[in-house]
Amino acid sequence: MNYKDVVNDIKGMLERAKSPITGDCCIYRVPFGIRLLNQDAYTPKVVSIGPFHHHNPRLQNMERHKLIYFNKFLELGDINLESLVIHVEEAEPNVRRSYPDNLDLTEEELVKIILVDSCIIIELFWRFYYNEWSEGDAFLLKHWLTAKIRLDLLLIENQLPFFVLESLYNRAFISGSVNIPSFLVLTFDYFAYYNSCNLASYNIIIRHFTDLIRMFHLQQPIERRPPSREESVVHLHSASGLVEAGVRFKSYIADYVAILDFHINTNRDVDALNDVLVNRLVDTDSVTNVYNGLWKNITHLNFSSHYIHLCLYLNAFCSLCVLCA
Repeated sequence: MNYKDVVNDIKGMLERAKSPITGDCCIYRVPFGIRLLNQDAYTPKVVSIGPFHHHNPRLQNMERHKLIYFNKFLELGDINLESLVIHVEEAEPNVRRSYPDNLDLTEEELVKIILVDSCIIIELFWRFYYNEWSEGDAFLLKHWLTAKIRLDLLLIENQLPFFVLESLYNRAFISGSVNIPSFLVLTFDYFAYYNSCNLASYNIIIRHFTDLIRMFHLQQPIERRPPSREESVVHLHSASGLVEAGVRFKSYIADYVAILDFHINTNRDVDALNDVLVNRLVDTDSVTNVYNGLWKNITHLNFSSHYIHLCLYLNAFCSLCVLCA
């Protein structure tokens, strides 16, 4: 073995090795273990956005419609194709850094994906906001399709960074205009169904659409949430055990997955929570399986201090009841 050749090869490998993760990274693939539980839940059904699912054969039918709406975007906006390409080419390195993977795409390929996918989103949001539809939009106006597109646009693997969408929109519409709503306003309008907390778009910064949905669900400001501690709950009695000890559940707790995973182990636990657990499944076996699967492959290092105190109290209460029995 030629040691010098090996050393030189390793040096070359080290020089080429660059961390795929940067501070700009915000669009990730779903971890393998989680995706394995239900691959269909994390895969777009109708339209691919961004590089991760661009070559998915199931989604190629929408590519033709993307180009149709891309052409309509060029007609709608006061901008020409050449200037758009130059603009996206300048943004391409920053867009590439938004993904953790070493994208197997040339600069030209990624620029095309960014441009076409961005423009169909802008065109869709614009038409939705102003309710400007024509006979040529019959395909997009099919109810089942509009619902699936909206869901596809929420998937973390199916995102473009918001800054590139916003910059393209501003370049096409905002320049010299005073009465044009911002792209963030259009985005809030398109996803209004999920904005149950009535979050206002003013002074909001998002990284992509999935990030926006996350913000919609953070109904309490960070400073008002109970503090977290770097410890975890390792044991909590099941719901049926707590009920037998005299505990009465008073609130709907279906959102608190970690606690529910402790509470629900068997059908008896589902029966014990019958008054507070709302479900439309056919039997208790199905409910048990659903809740026992929610916590798989989830790493949880911090727990709300309120929950830790509650769990300690419930365990102590249950133990005391056993001793007194």
